[in-house]
Amino acid sequence: WPQFNWVPWCYGLLAVGAAVVLFTTAHRRVPLRRLQLVLLVADVLAIFTFKVAAADGAYTPLLVLTLLPIMVLLDVEWRRAAVALVVIAATFAVEIFTDHVMLAQAGRGRAVLATVIFVFLCCTVFLAVYSQNRKLDEITELSASRQELLVDLMAAADDQQRRISEYLHDGPLQSVLMARQDIMGVLKKRPDEALERALAGLREATDQMREAT
Repeated sequence: WPQFNWVPWCYGLLAVGAAVVLFTTAHRRVPLRRLQLVLLVADVLAIFTFKVAAADGAYTPLLVLTLLPIMVLLDVEWRRAAVALVVIAATFAVEIFTDHVMLAQAGRGRAVLATVIFVFLCCTVFLAVYSQNRKLDEITELSASRQELLVDLMAAADDQQRRISEYLHDGPLQSVLMARQDIMGVLKKRPDEALERALAGLREATDQMREAT
């Protein structure tokens, strides 16, 4: 296909560019989901171009292999991955058994073996996606559980602080205030230096308990 030699060269340059973006600091400036979409479109266009270039003997099923890593790359939901992989496997089988050139070269036995291996590969990719989805679900559940525990802990701490505050305000603080009133009443009738010091101490204790409350 001389007129289509530019396709693999462009595809290779795109792959190198994607690697540079992903494995250098450039990935901070490029949205990864947009890059994933670009790579997906490039894969589909490459397969379509090769199919157009040679309807017979184009080895399109081998090019369809490029679609498999996309399932893991895009981190799709396992149900959508299952549907996509079934379509890909079916496409592989149809292509390999309808391509007379390939079938004549490889033989029906090898074609069946290649199809079985490809289906096995699709199942492997599906299991990888399914396992990854399960891990994400477990992480989500653990995160939600942790959030609930934090909320409960904060509520318990707030409740405990409220109870301590009410206890200080309604208990010891009131007792100290009553003692202050009694001492102030005695001091009005009979001044005493020791009682003055006691009153000063009770005032300081009152301020401390109010601050704590």
